[in-house]
Formats: sequence, C-alpha cells, structure tokens
Amino acid sequence: IKEEEDFKNLNNNKEVQELNLKVKQALAEKEQELKPESGGVFLIMGKTLGRGDDKLGGILIKGFLAGLARSEPVPESIILLNDGVKLALFDSSTCDHLKDLEARGTQILISGVCTSHFGITDSIGAGVIANIYEIVDVINKANKVVSL
Repeated sequence: IKEEEDFKNLNNNKEVQELNLKVKQALAEKEQELKPESGGVFLIMGKTLGRGDDKLGGILIKGFLAGLARSEPVPESIILLNDGVKLALFDSSTCDHLKDLEARGTQILISGVCTSHFGITDSIGAGVIANIYEIVDVINKANKVVSL
C-alpha cells in the first residue's frame, strides 16, 4: 500500500508533471521532423516543358508528370493554366499521370477561364475546374510554389 501511495504522490508531483509535458512535447517535435516535407504546388502554364522545340517539350512535360506521380512526397496541388489545361484532356498522353497524382492525394486545379477559352471544358479527364479565386487561395497558402 505504501508503494501505491508513493507512486500516486510521485505522479502528483509538479516537477514530474512538467517533465512528462516536456517529454511529450519533444516526442511531438521529433514526430513532426520525421513527417515528409510537403511537395508544394506546381503551377503549369503550358502543354510543353521549356522553350524551343515543342515536340521535345511535349515529351519532357509527359516525363515530368510521370516523375511527379512517382515522387515522394507528391505535390499538394498542381494548377493548370493557359495552354497547360490541355494536359488534363481525357485523350491526352498526360491525363493518366494526372489521375495517378490525384489518386495519391494531389489536388489538380484546372482554370475554368482557360478551358472555356479553348472550348474544352467538357473534355477534361482529370482534376477539377477552378476559378481564379480558388487558384490564388491555394497559391497563397502554399509553402512552396514551382512555376513551369
């Protein structure tokens, strides 16, 4: 019985409680350090990667999206603007990579203004149509934005 009382007194001790709190905080910080870093936001404004040869640029963007789909961590979001919205067309060679990214948790936002401009809104096969305010909100909240 005395051992039980000593144990209760020890647990009620303010110094022990403070030490327990410090240990819990240190464990929480260490857990946070071990979490994978955010993949950030990728802003893609064209259906090719780089400037110059469009055929080569098309091959590069397809390879880039395939690489992103296999990367760790995956991007938080991919935003498609201007000619980049064509990457999400259901019959494009890049649509499957975007679907893979979606399946892994990446948010794919496609500019509705751009799809309307090109007359392709009904042909989008991956992602969701977004307005500029939603796009700006995602960019503003991102820790890192990569523009292509």
